Amino acid sequence: WPGWEDCAVPPARLGAYLRDFRALLAEHGLRGTPYGHFGDGCIHVRIDFDLITEAGVARFRRFSEETADLVVAHGGSLSGEHGDGQARAELLPRMYGDELVALFGRFKDLWDPVGGLNPGMLARPDRLDTNLRFSVLPKRPVDVEFGYPQDGGDFAGAVRRCVGVAKCR
Repeated sequence: WPGWEDCAVPPARLGAYLRDFRALLAEHGLRGTPYGHFGDGCIHVRIDFDLITEAGVARFRRFSEETADLVVAHGGSLSGEHGDGQARAELLPRMYGDELVALFGRFKDLWDPVGGLNPGMLARPDRLDTNLRFSVLPKRPVDVEFGYPQDGGDFAGAVRRCVGVAKCR
């Protein structure tokens, strides 16, 4: 699930980072509640991004780029415990610099000359908004038997809310 998940900052910087992060959420008109392993500076946030409209995907990209810069400005890491992977790989030059990320690619070429291991991930990543869970499609109502009152009767909204952590129950 795309979003801003699993960054880490030095614990001494956590308060300042969270204040700046809250301001960035507000600036983008987003909501999210940070939780995590604050003693270690590791932060998780579930943000209900609009990933089904072009404007929503553009906002997701801008927010991700600006938040990556914020994490780096606070001396942090884009991933605290779960690894970089596809969700953050495009942003790694902001943290490591272009030269080191280019070395990642050279290392991968040495050990994986045919490019079959994890293509499109760290060394030459896909754009962070390329493989989202949803595609930009016209919104059409779905006729179902259940009411989905928490989602204003919108079945598609209920599906989007289900992120694999029982949020949709």
